[in-house]
Amino acid sequence: MNAELISERLVVGKEKQIDLDQRSQKVRTLVEPDAEEIYEYFIEKGLSDGLPIIPPTEERVERMLRYSLKDPGEILIQIPNPRGAPITVEKLAISAVMAGCKPEYFPLLVAAIEAMGEPEFHLSELHAATFPCSITIVFSGPLADEVGIRSDSGCLGPGFRANATIGRAVRLAMICILGIIPGITDGATLGSPAKYSFCFAENVKQSPWQPLHVDLYDSATTSVTVLCTEGPQNVVDHRHGTAEDILRAIAIASTSLAANNAYWPCSLLVALGLDHARIVAASGFTKDDIKWFIYENARNSLDDIKRGGIVEIELNRPKSHYSSQGEMMPCVRNPEDVLVVTAGGSGPMSMIARPWGLSFAVHRPVVLKGGNIAYRIADFLRE
Repeated sequence: MNAELISERLVVGKEKQIDLDQRSQKVRTLVEPDAEEIYEYFIEKGLSDGLPIIPPTEERVERMLRYSLKDPGEILIQIPNPRGAPITVEKLAISAVMAGCKPEYFPLLVAAIEAMGEPEFHLSELHAATFPCSITIVFSGPLADEVGIRSDSGCLGPGFRANATIGRAVRLAMICILGIIPGITDGATLGSPAKYSFCFAENVKQSPWQPLHVDLYDSATTSVTVLCTEGPQNVVDHRHGTAEDILRAIAIASTSLAANNAYWPCSLLVALGLDHARIVAASGFTKDDIKWFIYENARNSLDDIKRGGIVEIELNRPKSHYSSQGEMMPCVRNPEDVLVVTAGGSGPMSMIARPWGLSFAVHRPVVLKGGNIAYRIADFLRE
């Protein structure tokens, strides 16, 4: 978002005459421009994802900033980008307003943006990729539940404000602040619907395993994980067979000769639906067991990859990534590259999201200044 736009009064009043008590008296009042006018204005300026936005007035932005203990001018991300601009707290608040976020979502959005600034995420490179780079955001923990980030039935679909607007605010920040504009500076060949928003929470209450935020930190600390992936792919197993049957289906879906991770092993997202999670857990599988199973079974042979011919594999993967058994190559570098969470509701479905070949998952706690635990969203409120 350029400085001129930030300093401009985005909702400029216009005069309108109205009759009072059917008398000849006239009064003049100020009203907001028509919603369609605002929409057209932001489209014309290249400051939209194509959907209508909420006008980021000073009052709305200030309400958003009340949920941050950081200085409005503090830089969250500064990387090479088409506009040469950093993402500051205030600019992110503008994107959050435009996306339709409630102010209480803002601490979670800030944490997600800060995670994207870590070197292993490779944010400065992903916008130039022809890959349909979706920024995938996974929350786990009490603050995600408090603000209503959907984690159960339909959590990857429409209808849930927190999921839709937090993910959308990230994309709007890419477009409006960094200038990563589809068809111009965003190099994606086809793009993906998941680039609008790909945000959900782990179904902590119904998971048969210890949740991700506890694995990473502790039960009181909410975590955010960001990955760069394709859109989600459904994995079906209607038979409700063994744990091995379900995990083998997930492994098959996790790579193919047409997928980037056949050539560049990278972080893989696996979201187990409740039915699948319960069957797998009842068979005694831990999350570490699941990671190892996928690491061992989501593989392609070197001969098949050579026939696939997308890249010269020898130039992109060290020999240590080959299996001793017929040079079968895994789609991840090691089991820890597999992110396993429980999400969604009942039904014989799970989901995987295959990665872009250069970006790795980044985890970050949602904490107060100084790293103190935030036990509730109100802890972020400025006086």
